[in-house]
Amino acid sequence: MSLEAALRALLEMAVLKGHTGAVTSVALTPNGGRLITGSGDNTAQVWELATGNQLAVLRGHTDAVTSVAVTPDGASVVTGSDDMTARLWELATGRQLAVFKGHDGPVMSVAVTADGTRLITGSVDRTARIWELATGRQLAVLKGHTSFVTSIAVTPDGGRLITGSVDCTARVWELATGKELAVLQGHDGPVMSLAVTSEGGRLITASWDNTLRVWELARGKELAVLMGHTQAVTSVAVTPDGSRLVTGSSDKTARVWDLATGTELAVLKGHTDGVKSAAVTPDGSRLVTGSFDETARVWELATGTQLVVLKGHTKWVSSVAVTPDGTRAITGSGDGTVRVWELATGIQLAVLKGHADRVTSVAVTSDGIRLITGSEDKTARVWELATGTQLAVLKGLDTINSVAVTSDSARLLVNGSSVNAAQVWELHPYGQALIDRAKRMAPRCLTAEQRHRYHLPTPPPRWCDTMQKWPYGLASWRLQSTQ
Repeated sequence: MSLEAALRALLEMAVLKGHTGAVTSVALTPNGGRLITGSGDNTAQVWELATGNQLAVLRGHTDAVTSVAVTPDGASVVTGSDDMTARLWELATGRQLAVFKGHDGPVMSVAVTADGTRLITGSVDRTARIWELATGRQLAVLKGHTSFVTSIAVTPDGGRLITGSVDCTARVWELATGKELAVLQGHDGPVMSLAVTSEGGRLITASWDNTLRVWELARGKELAVLMGHTQAVTSVAVTPDGSRLVTGSSDKTARVWDLATGTELAVLKGHTDGVKSAAVTPDGSRLVTGSFDETARVWELATGTQLVVLKGHTKWVSSVAVTPDGTRAITGSGDGTVRVWELATGIQLAVLKGHADRVTSVAVTSDGIRLITGSEDKTARVWELATGTQLAVLKGLDTINSVAVTSDSARLLVNGSSVNAAQVWELHPYGQALIDRAKRMAPRCLTAEQRHRYHLPTPPPRWCDTMQKWPYGLASWRLQSTQ
């Protein structure tokens, strides 16, 4: 059977039904054999991917399950919940092994160290906590933040933990003891995301103050402030060699920075509206940006020169991707189409029509043969890049939030924003990974009850009701409305 024929035969393997509340989080075991789903119905559920059979229902939480993580050996799963606890479960039996109590607010994030011995939890109670997984014993309470913890990162060697907070700081902790090693101060807005370089020597913090900062972790020293954007930073991409950072902003520019020095190498001007997305070619020589001005643009990173303007979309360009060989760019748009472009010339090679609503995400398979697109029309679609032929339509979801592929590339998992099920699809058994993971959550306002729970002023901003937007944009919390 040809590759195209196999993909055309793509079948929905299973609809994993059982939850009575929205599916808020998903995780796969390391061997790709089982799936764990967390839900607003206060449970987590374990599923066999090959058959779609429900293996276990993990009951014990008294409020929504907000996050799930699988231990490196694939034997256990950790769940975090709005009930202020985290719990450890045995996957084979569904037996609860430990309850991690101590937080005074909802547990918003969980992470397991690479050696599988410790758990780190972050909470709205302004603390992060370190626990011994085998016993549930609390090893350390990381106190210091004066507002809730938004993000957690662990260094590659497992020696240090970094937390980001709405209090505008990031803090570095020694995992073994819980000792605070450094307070990274400098941002004038909440620290919303963190990234540690692959060698573990530097930390990058991103903030609502329109800046990024680079820190030396060993000394807690600020190495650089990437200042230049005049509005919110909306996208970040790092060159393959880790030497440069590219940022996109609502100020209509993209900027290239030297990570070692923080020097701004280039300001890429040309877009007439905010830059929404960015992707770097595999060789690190060019950048592709997508914008609200309905165009994508190709830039030479070394000089900042604009090489090509990709015109054709009739609404904003929401996502961009580059093929592994660096010859083509793919753009997804609010106009419901996906377009394939020749990077060297800007020639439009194909218009992929089929989605009935905005395209929210695009990804290319590692072999460069196929494209996966996600949309607000409640479908994901598989396309043949060489011809623009639509090979498969994955139906049965609400607006797509996340997509994951098992490690053997045999199955695709798609999760929607409000349906109470995750769906599993069989892919061609010889295909390579379609995508690692993509997430999209629609921001919204909190109810008065939720604002009180999360230590926020009860009255929302005046524009919250009229725009129906959650003012703080923390969509990664995956909170469910109580209305």
